[in-house]
Amino acid sequence: MIAALALPIMLSEYSDGLAAVSYLLGTGIGVMLIIAPHLGRTKHKHRRVLISTSARQLAQQEFNAYHKAHAIGMIFGIWMCIASIAPAVMLNDSLGAASFMIFVAIGVFFLVYVNLISGAYRRLTKEHARLN
Repeated sequence: MIAALALPIMLSEYSDGLAAVSYLLGTGIGVMLIIAPHLGRTKHKHRRVLISTSARQLAQQEFNAYHKAHAIGMIFGIWMCIASIAPAVMLNDSLGAASFMIFVAIGVFFLVYVNLISGAYRRLTKEHARLN
């Protein structure tokens, strides 16, 4: 959704109406992508599943091996969010603003992605895992 904001900023040099329409369209599509998977569910069911010892040990080994990738992904995501200020400051036009949004989008993607994987491994290493 954040990356969708870069297009209206780029189009604002040519036409404010086109920029506004592309902003609303990009935001609407992003919101629908978030909401759509949950529309069909009437009630949310969780079930706890007993994980075997060997499966838990395998998940723990994979989780331990994932620590380095998790750290790299976190560092890169945070770095991209911090570095997003540079193009906005150096380029004082719509390209700088669009670059800012793209850098933030990439940084947030990495932060969310590595934490989702880490959370999944953490859940699998418990004896009673909650599965959707």
